[in-house]
Amino acid sequence: MADKIDFTRAYSVPRSPSNARLSWIKRRARCIAMAFQVNRREAVASAAGDWHMFNPTATQH
Repeated sequence: MADKIDFTRAYSVPRSPSNARLSWIKRRARCIAMAFQVNRREAVASAAGDWHMFNPTATQH
């Protein structure tokens, strides 16, 4: 099973609030860029928007 790609990491909720958002967005952007064949800028913009959808409590501070 080592040859299977684990895409669930891109959807996992981060634990530490400091660099967790940036790490999550970077991982998600990499998956988006590979899956949809878009450039990195578009992938990062999409991933940043996804952050709010997947982590609604993180934006309520």
